[in-house]
Amino acid sequence: MDTKLQKVVIDTSALMQAPETVEKIINFYNVIIPIVAIQELDNLKENIDVSKRIKAMKALRVVNKYKDNLSIDLRTDVDGIDWNVTNHSQNDDIIINCALNNKAEYILTYDISVEIKAKSKGVNQLNIYNPENVYKGFYEVSPSDAELANVYENPSENIFGLIPNQYLVIKNPNGDTADILKWNGQKHLNIYNKTIKSSIFGDKIRPKDIYQKCVIDSIISNMVTFISGKQGSGKSLLALATAMHLIESGKYDRIVMLFNPVKVRGVAEMGYYGGSQLEKTLAQFVGNMLYTKIGDAVGVQSLMARDQLRLVSMADCRGMEIRDNEILFISEAQNTNSDIMQLCLSRVADGSKVIIEGDYQTQVDRNDFSGESNGMKKAIDCLKGSDIFGYVELQNVWRSKLANLVQAMSI
Repeated sequence: MDTKLQKVVIDTSALMQAPETVEKIINFYNVIIPIVAIQELDNLKENIDVSKRIKAMKALRVVNKYKDNLSIDLRTDVDGIDWNVTNHSQNDDIIINCALNNKAEYILTYDISVEIKAKSKGVNQLNIYNPENVYKGFYEVSPSDAELANVYENPSENIFGLIPNQYLVIKNPNGDTADILKWNGQKHLNIYNKTIKSSIFGDKIRPKDIYQKCVIDSIISNMVTFISGKQGSGKSLLALATAMHLIESGKYDRIVMLFNPVKVRGVAEMGYYGGSQLEKTLAQFVGNMLYTKIGDAVGVQSLMARDQLRLVSMADCRGMEIRDNEILFISEAQNTNSDIMQLCLSRVADGSKVIIEGDYQTQVDRNDFSGESNGMKKAIDCLKGSDIFGYVELQNVWRSKLANLVQAMSI
């Protein structure tokens, strides 16, 4: 059958979560978008949540790009849609009716209620990649009362299909977080909920959201933790604060920081840096990051004088070993390929702690580190499911209102 004759209605949730889907299927299906989906996207451009604003703007740009190759259904009627309930979404009904009026074979939605209601009317979901299923280290769910009871009464039952060390974020009907649990491969556990303290950071480093809570728990409880997220989400601050807490608690002696001295994409070179190798290192991003998080150059030099912090270029790491009394910390790990990441991780002895952070989605500074060749991404894909590994993708930018607003510049 010529699939071009088949029709698919795309709703707001699919356009928000995967606008590139339109580009993938436009040559294979007759794509129809209900006008209410466009209206919902337009309203979301002013949403207080910057991530929703960005997604809505991206979706509208894709729709505009392919406007001559798809159809916009302007009808807003819900004739014949009657669920015999009073509390339901009229926009959902319009979208489903759009599929029925156009005799569409498929609907593409990432809204489970729309999918169920559409199927009840004879319109099936178009099976295609859902980016929300990409592993983020956590799974958010709004369970039914029966499911929630089962989680607490039978903690060894993995009813949501989690992998080891994946977090279960339980939401109430209002969308607020009610609880966070972790599946350790055998049962659901409560996460670490104590204040992390150190002489450098004091007790002021407290998690600002549920995802930061998961990061601290993962660092405390797992041998290996990867942290990703946009600039200003708290990756390096959480990593350093928790590492220093572990050192001052007597569990480890020092942080060994491996770094790859890659320049920021698009920025001109300043030329030769004078001084010793250490002075050159601290004159680059490594020093800037450490000074900012720890406080100043004196604090960083004091740590190094006490041998609680060592800085090693990845160019010099072959032959070295991260011992069981040491914490390996890799910052800006998006600037690695799989060979470099493998080399670094193969230095680690049993009993060591490993913390790796970066943003492999938006802050890669060299083309040969991008895509499937990215070392951080490859390591996450390789290690997920292991009982020694944890990963959290931070979701919010906390540095400042400005840092949050300029995320829209990446679209």
